[in-house]
Amino acid sequence: MSISIVILAAGKGSRMKSTTPKVLHTISGKPMLFHAIDASLKISDDITVVIYHQAPRVREAIEKEYDNINIHIQDAEQFPGTGGAMRGIQTKYQKTLILNGDMPLITQNSLNALTSGDADINMSVIKLNNPSGYGRVIIENGKVKEIIEEKDCTPIQKETKSVNAGIYCVSSELLNRYIPKLNNNNAQEEYYLTDIIKMAVD
Repeated sequence: MSISIVILAAGKGSRMKSTTPKVLHTISGKPMLFHAIDASLKISDDITVVIYHQAPRVREAIEKEYDNINIHIQDAEQFPGTGGAMRGIQTKYQKTLILNGDMPLITQNSLNALTSGDADINMSVIKLNNPSGYGRVIIENGKVKEIIEEKDCTPIQKETKSVNAGIYCVSSELLNRYIPKLNNNNAQEEYYLTDIIKMAVD
């Protein structure tokens, strides 16, 4: 399939209280990151993994496991946040699929469902009875208007049950247009990838 894939594997995973990088924790016999890479390899030949926390250790694990497979690895040291992680990435195809590296249950079918849409941005959304800890997805008339990280939500916005599940399929042209325009004027002072949705809607 003609699609580029970016796997975000830069997070520290501080809530796990572990010296092992979050994405290298083993689930079902292999590191979480490898589940994401394996599912991606089934649909793409243009894969980039973005690393930061314990970057040398994560890089070594990827290169050892996928020794004969061309996987691009990029360090996100310069710009924090998911949007910062996307800066400088050169994609090969007209669509780019972006997913988190800590999603061990991801399947090829799930990825195919997102990549088959015609919109400039397709994303995964789930509804939770207790959405605490997740970015809220603001939906109007059946379409996503914006995504707001929990720390930036108003009390009313926090009542929203629709949350960001962390997988996006985005027009590569749109990414190239909006990623350089991202700013870090938010509670965490990070560059949010999700801000491109509001930019595109506006």
